[in-house]
Amino acid sequence: MLTPFYTGCGAYVLAAPKSPSRVGARHYCNIRPISPEQLQVEFVTILELSEYVGDAGLPVRRRVGFTVPVSSNRNSALASRRRINAHGPERILAKNPKTAIADIQTMTMTKNTTPILPEAKLKLVSAAEPVTGVIVSNDSCVRGKSASFVRHTEIDISGTPLENNCLIGQAFGVIAPGKDEQGKPHKVRLYSLACPSSGEDGAGKVISTTTKRVIEERTPQGKGDDPDDHRLFLGVCSNFLCDLRPGDEVKVTGPNGKRFLLPVNRDQHDYLFVAAGTGIAPFRGMIMELLTSPAQPSSSEIHLLMGAPFTTDLLYDDLFTGLATEHDNFHYHTAISRETQADGRPGLYVHHLLDQRFDEFSALLGNPRTIVYICGLAGMQSGVFQTLARHGVADGYFTTKSPLADTDPDDWDLQKVRRAARATERCMVEVY
Repeated sequence: MLTPFYTGCGAYVLAAPKSPSRVGARHYCNIRPISPEQLQVEFVTILELSEYVGDAGLPVRRRVGFTVPVSSNRNSALASRRRINAHGPERILAKNPKTAIADIQTMTMTKNTTPILPEAKLKLVSAAEPVTGVIVSNDSCVRGKSASFVRHTEIDISGTPLENNCLIGQAFGVIAPGKDEQGKPHKVRLYSLACPSSGEDGAGKVISTTTKRVIEERTPQGKGDDPDDHRLFLGVCSNFLCDLRPGDEVKVTGPNGKRFLLPVNRDQHDYLFVAAGTGIAPFRGMIMELLTSPAQPSSSEIHLLMGAPFTTDLLYDDLFTGLATEHDNFHYHTAISRETQADGRPGLYVHHLLDQRFDEFSALLGNPRTIVYICGLAGMQSGVFQTLARHGVADGYFTTKSPLADTDPDDWDLQKVRRAARATERCMVEVY
């Protein structure tokens, strides 16, 4: 709500005669914080009009201002000032009060809906001095019999610096025992948190992640590699984690990451989460935090787009299906790429689903409250960005520069998007 305040001689909007004889005119904008939630934004046009002479024989000066609820930090003030100056304060103040207020709301809307992220603690535990966690559980989280082996791994970190210091959206590190082919200790591998910030236990003592076994045939990676070497390759850290049993110990580090987070002002936003495979890990924790925390469940609109090769590969499907049943504001959409759809059409990836059913998402994506989160394979980001651009809702989520900006979205590819597209504050991307 915008609250008008009055300065000078109390004029709401300048009311000059049709052909005033101006002695002079000055326009400026003054912004200052008045509380943690508000900035006082004073849009000022001072006109000295010869027809209007005060008691002292001087031209009357008039001004107008409004109090606008936005984040009161320096960046917010500077951004608001730039938007106001770009539109021209004199054009705003020449209108009637209702129109002026609407214009000011439009200009400040971007900052009102920019997510304010929490301050995340980083690298409390280094790779040089990892701490010991203990496996609590390590259970399969696929929907059915699948060619993939994926587990939900819970780790007790109580008594370590990580306890109650990990935010959902961050990652933690795991160091597998043993040495690599060069005889050096294995490096840290990062895993996304899959639990709310309060942990699996509600006290921040037990964290979790989504662990997929890596089982592949060897393929040449460089000039010196043998093209005839097709021996089985097993991922070092992922298979180590999947092998662990309750009570086993694991070396952990972290936390890492400070941007892929839920905002502090959560109920001021709506959410679109887009995931494929183990990219679902952070969204499990985020959605649980929004809907199942001890505090009142969020009333925001929340959509999850989950992609998988086969229905049996869906992760945490029971959880999301149950939450969609319990909460009218949570919507669970699945895109299965290697199965024929019910209507006979071929399978689809998440960006295809977004494209085919865009009518279901247009209001959400057109709302400046909405934040988009993307996690999974890099190609998925390219597909989602193409779809947003094709439907004219890219503004607010990412920016493009030449030559991508001058190219039809249907002609975009992963490399072009990587080089020339940049996510905004309302689009969080973690891809690999």
